[in-house]
Amino acid sequence: FDAQGRLEKMDVGRPITLLHTIQALLKAGVSLETFLPVFTSNVADTLCLQGRGRIEVGGYADLAVIDSSGKLVHLLANGRTMVRHGAHVAHGCFEDKIVSN
Repeated sequence: FDAQGRLEKMDVGRPITLLHTIQALLKAGVSLETFLPVFTSNVADTLCLQGRGRIEVGGYADLAVIDSSGKLVHLLANGRTMVRHGAHVAHGCFEDKIVSN
């Protein structure tokens, strides 16, 4: 928005924002078990996304592996490796470049 409150630009949320939020929650001492459904099964259930939001046979193989501080170690999206051993190897359709965590 500009100084007069007029919209100048619109963008989409960036996927890295989810990871930053998880890291902030962990740093604040909130347990992963407490908030994980907000990022996974709750979203999938609300949007009626079958095969997503939980680990199950026949699911879409979306999986993020994080360390105790929330740093992204591995990431699979639709079974495709996006991050391996902390290194980005591909970017998603909502990213115009590979971003660091």
